[in-house]
Order: sequence, then C-alpha cells, then structure tokens
Amino acid sequence: MSESTIADQSYLFLNRIQDRRFDEESLRILELSLVATSAKSFSDLRSGLRDLMRSESSVVFGELTGESVVAKLSVLEFFARAFALIGDTESCLAMKYEALTLREIKSRNCLWLRVSHSEWIDFAVQSMEHGFPCIARKASENALLGLKRDSLIEPTSEEYSENLDAAAAAENVRRLRDSAASSTSSHSGTRCRVLEEQGTQDTKQTDSAH
Repeated sequence: MSESTIADQSYLFLNRIQDRRFDEESLRILELSLVATSAKSFSDLRSGLRDLMRSESSVVFGELTGESVVAKLSVLEFFARAFALIGDTESCLAMKYEALTLREIKSRNCLWLRVSHSEWIDFAVQSMEHGFPCIARKASENALLGLKRDSLIEPTSEEYSENLDAAAAAENVRRLRDSAASSTSSHSGTRCRVLEEQGTQDTKQTDSAH
C-alpha cells in the first residue's frame, strides 16, 4: 500500500470519528492503516493519531451528557480499543478505568452493570504491568469490596471457586494491592496522577446528567 493510500486511510478514520461513527468499520480502517504503514512512517503516524484521538475524545465525552449509560460505555469501549491499536496504553487504560468506574456508579440502580471482583483484578494486573501501580492499588481495593459483597450474596458462587475460597482469593488480592502500594517511584507516581485525573475528569463529563 502506498504512503498516499495510507494517509487516505488515516484521514478516513479521523473523518469517521468526527462524524461520530464509533463502529467496527472505523476500527478496521484504523487497523489497516497501521498495519500497512512502513516502519519509517509508523512512529509519526502513531504520534499524530494519538494526539488527535486524545483531543477528539475530550470533545466527544463532553457531548455525551444526557446519553444513556449504555451509549457512554459503548463509546468508551471504542476509544479503548482504538487507543490500544495505536499503542497508547495510558489512554487505553484511562478509558477502561472510566468505564469500570461509571458501571460501578450506575450499578446502584442497575445491578446488571455491577463490576465483578475478577474484572477489577484483571484491570489491576494490567495496570501494574504497564506501570500504573496507584491505579492497580485502587482497582485491588475495589476487587476486595467486590469479593466481600459477592461472598455475602453468593457464598457458593463459581466465580471464585476452582479450589480457591473467598478468603484465599482476598489474600491474593491484598498481596497485589500491597505490591502496587510499594511501587512508588516518582515516574510511576506522575503517570498515575495523570491517569487518575483524566479518568476523574471524563467520568464527571459523562455522568453529569445523572
């Protein structure tokens, strides 16, 4: 694929974003443009897409006021996948964190939105692996709350069976939380604050109407 065709693909993706077409076709166009990009041009393309996507996502979330929680979660999932494709792990995690937080807030009235402790654990592990220990710690704390809640509601739930009772599962999560808490380098702390602030700001935007 020629460089001009790659550029056309990238512009097509951005045009679809500006037209608010958050669908599988848009993600496919993004993936094709990235896969076909030469090694020489990939870094520049990814950097440009990252900056534009971050800017555009802020605008989009500002427009979500009044939309249903399902619509908001759908857009968050789209941006998480798009950021993952362009290699922007920080923004990808921010989208996932906001989605989980939004679900947790809304689950007070809609139980089907409730975030399971296993989802929080998976997110905590992913955050640790990518250098966001403070977010991993918060996710671990939410996982502990979820374990406590689930053990009271469904003491025989298969979710944490598999030869591991609730007490043992909680101990594993505590170890993850303590490991995250001990990772307090200045670099990681700065990145965590950025991610926390982005997630908090976006959650306020998407949830302000409710």
